[in-house]
Amino acid sequence: MYKTRAELISEGYEFIPFGNSFEKDAGHVFIKGKEITIAYHGTRLSHGVNDGITDVNVLFTTSEFLPEGGRMHRGFYNSFTDSWPNLYGILKSRAEKQGSKIKDFKFNLTGHSMGGAIAKIAALCLNKTEGAEDIHVATFGDPRVFDLTASEFYNDVLQEKTIRVTQHRQDPVPAVSPGVFGYAHVGAQLRISVPEGYSVHKMDGYHEAIKIMDENDFQSNNNVSLFYYPSRILSRIIALFTIIRTDHNNTLLASWLTIAIKTFLPTFGLL
Repeated sequence: MYKTRAELISEGYEFIPFGNSFEKDAGHVFIKGKEITIAYHGTRLSHGVNDGITDVNVLFTTSEFLPEGGRMHRGFYNSFTDSWPNLYGILKSRAEKQGSKIKDFKFNLTGHSMGGAIAKIAALCLNKTEGAEDIHVATFGDPRVFDLTASEFYNDVLQEKTIRVTQHRQDPVPAVSPGVFGYAHVGAQLRISVPEGYSVHKMDGYHEAIKIMDENDFQSNNNVSLFYYPSRILSRIIALFTIIRTDHNNTLLASWLTIAIKTFLPTFGLL
């Protein structure tokens, strides 16, 4: 059930903001007893430069908590690592006050748009570096963040505990970080439609759609479109060419990729 910040505070949750190197409100933590909810901000127009750089930095990067060969979106990972020290300090302090370890808490992670992508990175980090297992993730209109190897690694431990809510074929953001580039979604998908009078992708539209949804319709749907499989095959081909490239064929490879991207990008990478 959706609850506002005011409602959570009235129920006894402690509210703690956390930030990163350039802002104080990268997200918020709600703590009550052994339950911790972490909410990450999505892209904000008032933070256009920094958030915009994060969104478009689509190159892959690695991490100590990913398997060999696993990669993720560099911009989202950089945003996560920039705020993690502050967030980790809050979690560590609370665990010490209760004579516990971070892994002993129940974690709920959420976020809208970019915030949803970062929430998934945080969930995997908590599981792999802290040993936390009672983790639940719910995201809204978020783009892909992991490559195929990393997404399989994530799903091995968190697929059944992760739900991503999408305005299917209406909200373009979940198609960002296209599958044609090697990205893949994780978790289970709940498809909704934009309610009349609400804008695509806005959080209030997601909230309203869930509020009016029939309980029987609240179930995941991970069926893929007919574009999924050609996109997946093409991403494998691109990955192969990237691995085997040499100085001799760099020019040829660049030309081939340019043709492939211009040909397939308008069509593939859809949900």
